Amino acid sequence: MVRSLQERGFLVIEILIASLILTTSIAATMYLFRVGFQTLQQARQSNMVASKVPLAIDYLKASEMRGITSAVELGDGVMMVWKSQPLGESSPTVTPNSTGLFDIYLYKVGFTLTYETLSRDYELTLFKYRPKSSSEEPLI
Repeated sequence: MVRSLQERGFLVIEILIASLILTTSIAATMYLFRVGFQTLQQARQSNMVASKVPLAIDYLKASEMRGITSAVELGDGVMMVWKSQPLGESSPTVTPNSTGLFDIYLYKVGFTLTYETLSRDYELTLFKYRPKSSSEEPLI
């Protein structure tokens, strides 16, 4: 059998189409790697902030409130900025003629945790009390 000149090899147009398909598939793969890396980074940042929420709440429970604004570094690059607002205070009594043993305070605390490019806002209501016997003792 005799082969014609057109059947010997690939044409230039076939090679161009094959290279276009190959280039497109490589570009799509590179895009998926970039998107996957960005998603992984966002998940890492979110996990870091979420892991510091209990520490932030414990810090706020131990802090003096009195309507102040403050910032603190919680470790691992996580910053917390918080502000407290007094909602009320009272001295409850057990019987009508007795004096209260404690002064109680209620605060609204808003705080923001920031790590790298992620920032999350939180809000909580904090209850504190102080024994009446000594007004100089810190809030419990």
